[in-house]
Amino acid sequence: MKVSPYLVFNGTCIEAIELYEKAFNTNADFCKYKDAPPNDDLTLQTGLQTGCEEFIMHATLPIGSERIYLCDTTPDSPAAFSNGVAVCVELDTVEEMKSVFEVLSEGAKIFYDLGETFWSKYYAEFEDKFGIKWSIMIEE
Repeated sequence: MKVSPYLVFNGTCIEAIELYEKAFNTNADFCKYKDAPPNDDLTLQTGLQTGCEEFIMHATLPIGSERIYLCDTTPDSPAAFSNGVAVCVELDTVEEMKSVFEVLSEGAKIFYDLGETFWSKYYAEFEDKFGIKWSIMIEE
């Protein structure tokens, strides 16, 4: 069994994908709403609106041996993130941590800057410019 986060954006998913690809040196697979085969039921389920054709319907972003999923919602059903949820990524080296932090923290709200803690060799916690809360760490 696996558990993977599914991050839902309000029309900014492609920008988030580009940032996360850069931060984690990876490539996402994705399809846009316009790529879906015609299906009346699908249109009703997603509430697809004019202007949302370029939104991401589904994306898979590998990070190490795991993955996260991402998509856009439509304006009639906006997503809201909770400060009680975070994506936690365990990294292998301090250099890797610094690299990921440098990319993801641009325009971010920093809660805990890079540093040692009693529970982690190296740790940082922040909310990126898309409203996603991240905890990155090196587990001892």
